[in-house]
Amino acid sequence: MIQRVQTLYLLLTLIALVALSFGLDFLTVEAKVDNQYEVYSHGNVKGVQKDVILKGELTEENMHALRLAVDKADIEPQMMNVSTYSFPFYIGTILLSLLTISTIFSYKKLKRQQQLARLVFVLNLIMFFVVVIASDRITSSVVPGISADQVVSKLDTGFYFLCIAVAFSFMALLGIRRDVKIISSLDRLR
Repeated sequence: MIQRVQTLYLLLTLIALVALSFGLDFLTVEAKVDNQYEVYSHGNVKGVQKDVILKGELTEENMHALRLAVDKADIEPQMMNVSTYSFPFYIGTILLSLLTISTIFSYKKLKRQQQLARLVFVLNLIMFFVVVIASDRITSSVVPGISADQVVSKLDTGFYFLCIAVAFSFMALLGIRRDVKIISSLDRLR
């Protein structure tokens, strides 16, 4: 039955995954050195991009650190969306979205829907842990050699959409399990 509550949960999971596929940032890291430079690092499904804004004359040590941070020899006064690390994470969100759609449309076969929902939940959970580990690495490698008190990191909207996807995929799995249990108890009564 398509009007079951787990279909709504799966639709909310799908909406969160599609929003992630459009490139919402998981994490934003801001590194500032007074009167020298500011580096903003954004991690999303397309990779890690850095924005560099120079504030004044750089010392040789800071110039070397910025060259290592953006992996470029020439540092301009304002560099936006410099891709420093690229990974095809958006392919995973698109495939997970397609798997969620197939889970929604397999409502006539509850055992298959339960297996697909379990797979969607496990893959969402794996993606969540990968994002947590990647956010730690992004924070630690924003600018080499910078002290921790000059770095501020914050979770962005993409991380919360991922949390929503994990939570609603789990709730959908519980709803499907409940339906399977009800149908098996009805079969025993017959």
